[in-house]
Amino acid sequence: MEGSTEGSMEAEPVLALPSLLDDLAPGQLSPGWRTASTVGWLGVVIGLFAVHDTADFIGKPTWWQLHGLGLVPFIIPLIAGGAAYVNWRWTVWVSFIGALSIGVSALVSRTVAPGAALVEAAIALAVVLLTIACLSGRVRRRVTSATGAPAA
Repeated sequence: MEGSTEGSMEAEPVLALPSLLDDLAPGQLSPGWRTASTVGWLGVVIGLFAVHDTADFIGKPTWWQLHGLGLVPFIIPLIAGGAAYVNWRWTVWVSFIGALSIGVSALVSRTVAPGAALVEAAIALAVVLLTIACLSGRVRRRVTSATGAPAA
């Protein structure tokens, strides 16, 4: 049979659909995890404000309130939330640093305000778990050919 393509080994072209991940660099979070991380850090800042207000109200101020450093514990969480919002490729690692800073704050506060320190520790644990979960949403290097050569 002339013109028959039976037995030919030519592969049909695959239709490539656009992806939400096409414009993201390796290390950035996928859109859903970016939103989860940003909202999580917003919750952390709100939680720290609640700790600040409650500790002040009951008369057992945390270490940062005693020394007039009321905004210090908010600096790294705000940076981490900003990094998540702009989807910086190092967001996950900044999140780990933010969780560590809240944990250290809880350790320092445990003698002067044990209740506030417990809440700070719970916030730190929650953000560590969120950050570990966000590791699954990081974009990896793309493989474009069957030989496994990375994309340019």
